[in-house]
Amino acid sequence: MSTLSDKQKLFCQKYIKHFNACVAYREAYPSCKTDNSATASSTRLMEKPEIKAYIQELKAEATKDFKEELNQILIDIHNEAMADYSEAYDMQGDSITLKNLKEIPLHVRKCIEKFRTSVNENGSGMLVDASFSSKRYAREQVFKYHGVYAPEKREVSVKTIDELILGDDHEA
Repeated sequence: MSTLSDKQKLFCQKYIKHFNACVAYREAYPSCKTDNSATASSTRLMEKPEIKAYIQELKAEATKDFKEELNQILIDIHNEAMADYSEAYDMQGDSITLKNLKEIPLHVRKCIEKFRTSVNENGSGMLVDASFSSKRYAREQVFKYHGVYAPEKREVSVKTIDELILGDDHEA
């Protein structure tokens, strides 16, 4: 197999990005003046076995990267579903306060959606609280991925005005 030029490699990379050979060609070969020329030249490139092989290699790499990212997302969703949000608070007697952000475990910090601030009752300080993501939603996502969760399906029937007024036996 012959080696690819830098521009041919760039063409393949752009093809993986756009999945459009003409666009990929125009980006890899900016001196190409017309779409007709780009289409003809990209078609010739796409027929070369070494181009096809390199594109397949790039696709395999992208698939592997995607699977790794998907796996990390699933881990994050699982951690969100199982997180103990009380780990974000200090509890001393009747007093509950939000910990310093650096003291909150990372898997719990990732579940914080927003912070709320307010002035305390005697006006001498600021109170900070956090809103966390929905554990129920995270659990549903994990269950859906593993095929455990199926939303309830309801059958809906639609009737015409005539059917409602004249009954189901009415012929149009």
